[in-house]
Amino acid sequence: MSTLTGVLGMGRAQAASRFTETFTFFSESLGEIPDGEIEPAVIETVIHADIPGQIKFHTVNVSDREQAGQLVGVQQVMVKVAVGSTPDVLPDHFCRVTASTSDASLVGKKYRVAGESQSGQVSAHRYPVERVS
Repeated sequence: MSTLTGVLGMGRAQAASRFTETFTFFSESLGEIPDGEIEPAVIETVIHADIPGQIKFHTVNVSDREQAGQLVGVQQVMVKVAVGSTPDVLPDHFCRVTASTSDASLVGKKYRVAGESQSGQVSAHRYPVERVS
C-alpha cells in the first residue's frame, strides 16, 4: 500500500464518520396527464437509495445574482457521499434527504444536482446542489 492510498483511506473513513444524513438519488420524467388534471404526473426513477452522506452549507451568506432579469438569493450547498457510492449520478438528477441524525428539519428536502462531483484523490464525492423543494 502506498502512502497516498493509506492517507486517502484514512480521510475517507474520517469523512464517512461524519455522515449524518441519508439520501435517495433519482431522476424525474413526465408521465401521462391524470384525469381532471392539467399537468402531467412526475415519475421518479430511483438511481440509489439509502446512501449515507452529509449536506453542507458552505456559508450562511446568501449572495444576490441576476437571473432572467430578476435578483435571486444564492447559497452554495454541497452533498457529500462516499467515494464510489453514486457512480451514475449526473447533473439534473435529484436527491432527497430521507433521514438525518443531526437535523430533523432537513428530512424531505429535495435538491437538484447542479454539476459533476469532485473525483480523484478526495475523501468524499461532493455534488453541488440547488434546493428545489
